[in-house]
Amino acid sequence: MISTIMDVKRTTFSTIISKFVKDGQIEKMMRGGVRLPKLTDEQMATVKSWIDADCSISLPKLKEKCLAEFGVNVSEATLSRIMKSFSYTIKRIHVLQARRNVAVTIEERWRYSQTFLVLFTEVLETQIYFLDEVGFCVAMRAKRGRSLRGTRAVQVAPGLRTRNISICCAMNSQGILHYAAQTRAYNRQYFCTFLNDVF
Repeated sequence: MISTIMDVKRTTFSTIISKFVKDGQIEKMMRGGVRLPKLTDEQMATVKSWIDADCSISLPKLKEKCLAEFGVNVSEATLSRIMKSFSYTIKRIHVLQARRNVAVTIEERWRYSQTFLVLFTEVLETQIYFLDEVGFCVAMRAKRGRSLRGTRAVQVAPGLRTRNISICCAMNSQGILHYAAQTRAYNRQYFCTFLNDVF
């Protein structure tokens, strides 16, 4: 009657009842047994160091290195799980120029910063002005969207075309001294005109 009500095979209930009568067990046993890790903690730390040294290394390459270095054939799925345990995820690579943090470049940056420290001792903070130019596109649209996997994300938009707006501004620690907006990019002529207006 229980088998009919629950719509489960009679043999399943027979097994459950016999285990309860024999051992008093009602919990489901784990299947497959204990799965031992293929790599030791030390080997996993080595894999992590490989990823830190080259963030673009692929799973097949890691598999080859594990076989060559440790003599262990690890599946790509296992390596993927190991990386998840490190809290590593796939993301867009940001390229960092090799000479950005070499000793010569760091020394040049340090010398450049010293000129500002000297400047701050000679003039008041309010006498130092910063100038910059920025452009805006009024008809900006989102560049990323969502759609069904394998299909394009399409958005119907009106044929709106506008000119970009360029703004040049001079300011110090107290606030904005002068700014100018125009629908053309700043070139030498326009920038000199802006400087004359500032002076």
